[in-house]
Amino acid sequence: MARVYTNWERLVRATLEREQLRNAGPGHERRPSGISGAVQLPPSLGRATNIDAILQAADEIQAENPHVARILCEQAYGMAQNLDPNSEGRGVLQFKTGLMSVIKVPLHKHSLL
Repeated sequence: MARVYTNWERLVRATLEREQLRNAGPGHERRPSGISGAVQLPPSLGRATNIDAILQAADEIQAENPHVARILCEQAYGMAQNLDPNSEGRGVLQFKTGLMSVIKVPLHKHSLL
């Protein structure tokens, strides 16, 4: 049970840090990496949800537990699918395609990302 609380705290911490970065504006020194760097979240999805925070948490957890990271990516994909099922928003199709390609990578290859 302690592990659940630890992961929850990490998720909350990542969300708060992400909000601070978002409020600071797009700095030239920020370089996205990992899962959240592999897919660009469209503004239409980013305003309505916390998909970005979920992907950030997946980045942080991936090295320790790739199964949990994959579950988080699947959750983010499901949220995007529910918000825009026909991928009509600008960049939504590209985002969902990129995220699906990350999800479909075999687990042993995730450590190379």
